[in-house]
Amino acid sequence: MTGVKLAKAFGFLFMMVIVCSKQIPEEQHSTYPATDEAHFTSHEYHDQDLKVNVGERLIRAAAQPVDYQGGATIDNRQVLFHLNTDAQIANRNDLKKITREKRNDLDQFMGMIKANEIFTRNAGTLRNSPAKHFRLDMQGMVKRNGRDYHNMQVQMNGKRSGSSTYANVLVPKDANGFLADRVIRRAFYDSSNGNAAVTLEIGNKVVQG
Repeated sequence: MTGVKLAKAFGFLFMMVIVCSKQIPEEQHSTYPATDEAHFTSHEYHDQDLKVNVGERLIRAAAQPVDYQGGATIDNRQVLFHLNTDAQIANRNDLKKITREKRNDLDQFMGMIKANEIFTRNAGTLRNSPAKHFRLDMQGMVKRNGRDYHNMQVQMNGKRSGSSTYANVLVPKDANGFLADRVIRRAFYDSSNGNAAVTLEIGNKVVQG
């Protein structure tokens, strides 16, 4: 009986050695899931950050960029538009303050502005819109980064609450004679539609592709 018991015990120990030898690689490998889990977790956080960043980029892409090329001068230099969204530009889509008739008058008016009429140093009203709802004012000269700008504003006539400015464009004094009407008009349109003041900057020559 003693020999049988010893044989059984030896057989049991032998089986345990075999089982343990098979489990050791698994146990060694079992340290990796913890590492992988940390690795994947970091990726999950990274993915969440990417989703947030992508979302922010999509929002920014849907909105008007704050700096972009708005056209070219007549001698083929870039005209850069810089938008100031903190400016007090009235909301053209506020139906309580501006009717569809007035918006049509505003758009028609901005499409009539000429570049050569805004280069005056005298503050005052330059012209009124066809239906007389709006006027183009020269608000005087202002300085930005050491340069002189004409402060041009389209304002609503008559009694109103809040801001009466529906477009504000700052035009550099030294751009006189170089700006096309279409660039000036786009600046006023972008200011009105983007609820932002637009500062014009003359850049480098446009590279022809």
